[in-house]
Amino acid sequence: MNYITNAALFFGVATVAAMAPFAAQAQTCANPSQTPLTKARLDQIATSQGIPLSRVGVEFEEFALTTIKPGNPIPPNRGVNSFFPSPLRQARTGIANVQPDGVVPLVVTVIPFLDPQTYLRSVFYESKAVKGTLLPPSYENYQILGLLDVLGRSPARAAGENPAIFSSPHLTCVR
Repeated sequence: MNYITNAALFFGVATVAAMAPFAAQAQTCANPSQTPLTKARLDQIATSQGIPLSRVGVEFEEFALTTIKPGNPIPPNRGVNSFFPSPLRQARTGIANVQPDGVVPLVVTVIPFLDPQTYLRSVFYESKAVKGTLLPPSYENYQILGLLDVLGRSPARAAGENPAIFSSPHLTCVR
């Protein structure tokens, strides 16, 4: 990829994935009877519901994938084909793959009412219990870099289209 394509891909993804760790910033909710959903609060809710702390991340991912598109949940990315090789992540950490929480095709309609172009495995959904500003490529052992690396080589990118990463809402308030 050339520099302009890399920059466009990075800024496009960065716009969607704009977040930072919960602990780094204070949160407020519009309704004073609600509490910000921090990682600590998420653990507290899980414990009160009998959910083991080892499952909190998985449960949060499932919740995010179900609610990101109400009525049309994103299927969880699990199983044999759920990992994507990332040479860039492997070079930085020795971890050879990334596993987005959800993966769907990118559907591009150029002219209404004509057959759209479909590019498999070119839209990633990733949920993080974080809030605030942009996650750096080094976040989570270069997971973000790995996701960008994979999307930079996706079928959509190969066809000159822009793949995408969508993330879970960055601030949730609970009662």
